[in-house]
Amino acid sequence: MSTLEGRFDFLGPGSHQNPYPFYAALREHEPVSWIERERLWIVTRHQDVVDVLRRIDDFSAVANERQEPQSERRGTPNIITMDRPDHDRLRQILQRRFTNRGLSRYQARIDEIVAELMTGVRASGRFDLVRDVSVPLPVTMIAEALGIELERLDDFKRWSDALVKVITLSHESEEAAAARVDLRELIDYFSATADRRRECASDDLVGMLVEAEQEPYRISPREIVSYCLLLLAAGNETTTNLIGGMIIELLEQPSQLNRLVASPEIIPQAIEEGLRYCSPVQVLFRRAKHDTEIRGVSIKAGQDIAVSYAAANRDPRVFEDPDTFDIDRDTSQHVAFGYGLHHCLGAHLARREATAALTRLIPLLPDMRKEYEAIEWVDSWVVRGPKSLPMAWAA
Repeated sequence: MSTLEGRFDFLGPGSHQNPYPFYAALREHEPVSWIERERLWIVTRHQDVVDVLRRIDDFSAVANERQEPQSERRGTPNIITMDRPDHDRLRQILQRRFTNRGLSRYQARIDEIVAELMTGVRASGRFDLVRDVSVPLPVTMIAEALGIELERLDDFKRWSDALVKVITLSHESEEAAAARVDLRELIDYFSATADRRRECASDDLVGMLVEAEQEPYRISPREIVSYCLLLLAAGNETTTNLIGGMIIELLEQPSQLNRLVASPEIIPQAIEEGLRYCSPVQVLFRRAKHDTEIRGVSIKAGQDIAVSYAAANRDPRVFEDPDTFDIDRDTSQHVAFGYGLHHCLGAHLARREATAALTRLIPLLPDMRKEYEAIEWVDSWVVRGPKSLPMAWAA
């Protein structure tokens, strides 16, 4: 067990409030540390995080199955849990659609969704910026990109919530059990949707995946469903947690907020600092393919490694004064979207969604009043974001 783990309940509910002091202690004293409770190593220095992600011959992405719903751990991987050549085979199917150029087809709709959500916020005396903005934006966008029928959008939002709960809840409960029931509905829905695309071709994402059942990709029906679940979970979590985390910091730092109100053209720059500072995805995982070493520490074949994006993004060896939110800093080395082969497929989409939302939200934040005393964070050590941000218009 890490000598520091006993002094800080890293995986307990309290740690979700602020895991960064523990990351800092590990970075300085045990940068490659064994976490007994999870039976894995955690890597916290920026150099080591990049090194592990780069060493694809030594470390396998299959370890990310740790975060998949238990019901889906039946040998149906997705691009997050795959190594080459299968990773490349599946990633290439949608790669072009998720480039910045490919995503331009969605920009007008992203802006329209944000405008609709902000109309609702303006019409309310009290509102929740997580519930009313940062959650519905990416859910609605990915639903439409997948070709979900408008009349099923409410179901899709419920299923999306269930998927996030199954992945992130760190305990067994009635809530988790109910979420698994909803998840099964979602899996059945994606299977039926794929069947409909086989009968009638479509240019949506499900249609593109179905088309790839033929050569050269030969994606399987189960891989299609797994891909859809990944698109829903990964895309929603990053955008939702990024927007929520940035709102918190901007409300706490009026000088930074005022700069963005006066100079909205630097919002994309501020979003990069939000990605670094907030680290919406805190860790992902790798598994040692054979006996190897990280920073001189022996890692046995089959052992898992938690690659801490969040700790790397606060490493003072790379970022000066890293625990300060500073929209003027050079963020070019942040690893919020990972690094190398598995760099996040949806990174450009998350940036577009966050830019659209914050461009409309930031001018309004000075006129809002916080309706919360303490922030309740998502119950997970893998992703981090506020569960809610209740607000009201200032008198």
